[in-house]
Amino acid sequence: MNETWQQALTIIRREIQPVSFDKWFGPDCVSQVEKRGEFVYVCVPDRFVKHSYTAIYGELIQSTLSAILQQEVQLMVVDTSSEKIPDDEQLRAMPQPLSQ
Repeated sequence: MNETWQQALTIIRREIQPVSFDKWFGPDCVSQVEKRGEFVYVCVPDRFVKHSYTAIYGELIQSTLSAILQQEVQLMVVDTSSEKIPDDEQLRAMPQPLSQ
């Protein structure tokens, strides 16, 4: 998944202002990226970064990852100061979206 995230960063870098990219997508902003099924978990250091990734860049990140992976994925931003990526058992217990 690290290679996929690096590809996404290359695309995102072209889409936003350099100062914004350096602030929000620098090496200290994301500690881990993991794909589980249709979900891609992006781990960030705190709720402030989580809010920015979700509210400002969420659509861009999600569409970029979906294009690279050639499948629709759901972006899940994890604030590692208070959250963790759910394990497989927790994932199975989560409600699933209805298929259309």
